[in-house]
Amino acid sequence: MPLSNTRHVNARKGGRDKRLGRPSVTLFSLCLILIFGFLGPLQAEALTATSIKTTETKAAVIETNWTLWRESDKLSLYYRQFEDTKLIEIKAHARLESSLSGFLLFLQDYPLIPAWLDNAKESYLISQLSDTENVFMTLFKGVWPVSEREMVIRSRYWQNADLSVELSVKNANNEVANPDSVVRINIVKAHWYLFPLGKGKLKIQHTMVADPMGNVPLWIANKVALRSMWKTLKALEVQLPLSPWQKMPIPGIKERQD
Repeated sequence: MPLSNTRHVNARKGGRDKRLGRPSVTLFSLCLILIFGFLGPLQAEALTATSIKTTETKAAVIETNWTLWRESDKLSLYYRQFEDTKLIEIKAHARLESSLSGFLLFLQDYPLIPAWLDNAKESYLISQLSDTENVFMTLFKGVWPVSEREMVIRSRYWQNADLSVELSVKNANNEVANPDSVVRINIVKAHWYLFPLGKGKLKIQHTMVADPMGNVPLWIANKVALRSMWKTLKALEVQLPLSPWQKMPIPGIKERQD
């Protein structure tokens, strides 16, 4: 299936371009700044020790307070409170059979998205900004007590020196008109991290914070989000290895050879 070079916004009704865009693809880094200069050797040593301890403490806080919600042999799902809000941050881990290119192409097969993304009923490309970045829309079915929603996101991917691939996902609701005033999900933060394990396997980490918006109690929305994420992971586990995209490379993406 050819990749689309569409660069224009398509009308929401009629003429929606559902052709594939070139995949666009969702951890953090900490800087330790040590100031020497006019400090004497003992002062510099004390400052260094204090700075390292502070940095290690911050790093520990970032990766703590996760609660395991559910797990299987290949999947695990965690959550924690997001900052000083009633939202939850979700973190998913998976070890699945796939190449890097196969995963990225699968993720950007827009007509197929409703087959694996829980509660999605339609998804289509809005604009392709570059070979690695695009904007697309996904519409979701209503599940009581949550009414129908839609989500507009901008995604971009890149490959690191260790062959891992990262996919940044950002909210793009303000980039597309909403004439019908449909409630739009607000993606507060979302990121994919893919690491090739060799022998056709990937280690996948996905983190996300999403606000459903509208008049939905967040304690209910959070439970729905966890159930939906687990169903999505289970669908990926089954469908991803069998996808025909596994046979297609992406120019510029290097696969692990062992």
